[in-house]
Amino acid sequence: MDFINNTLAVFPALLQAVPIVVQLALGAMALALVLGLLVALARISSIKILRGIATFYLEVIRGTPL
Repeated sequence: MDFINNTLAVFPALLQAVPIVVQLALGAMALALVLGLLVALARISSIKILRGIATFYLEVIRGTPL
């Protein structure tokens, strides 16, 4: 019963945080979309140094275990 009372006590604070969490999630998705598009375009670029940097970045990020 203590768990339910504690949960109900903090529930209004959790509801207050929902808009902030949604804004953060949407911002992160937008940033990831832009970054992913830029890296993808760099990866298929005809400029060697740009392609090399993008390849290095991808190999490091994809090769790093979570």
